[in-house]
Amino acid sequence: MADESNATLNEIATLLRRQVEQTDERTKTADAQAARQREELAKLESQRLKISRVLALLLVTASLAAIQHYSDSRSLSTLATLTPMEVVEQQRKVHLHSYGTTFVSLLILGGLYYAIIDGVAYCIRRFFMPKS
Repeated sequence: MADESNATLNEIATLLRRQVEQTDERTKTADAQAARQREELAKLESQRLKISRVLALLLVTASLAAIQHYSDSRSLSTLATLTPMEVVEQQRKVHLHSYGTTFVSLLILGGLYYAIIDGVAYCIRRFFMPKS
């Protein structure tokens, strides 16, 4: 009878080991699936970020180009009414600045441009590209 109870206990132990192994395999499979899902979500978020930045870049650049075109048209119409000496004097005033002034101006404007692009990209992601 002791042999039968030992055999039964061994069978139970074997069954428990198999269940533990199966549970471990299921856990590993679930972990792998979760990792794949996280990777896919990260890729989608990265794509959303890139798309929104490109759209923002196009929108802001098109707006600035339109403003520049309007400004150039206005400047040309103003230049048409000036005498040659007034044109030379105006150009001298426009181009009278140092390298440092240009550097600082471009640094500030570049940072502002980058901030505007990031802000518009955020708004595009937030309002026009809902998360999946």
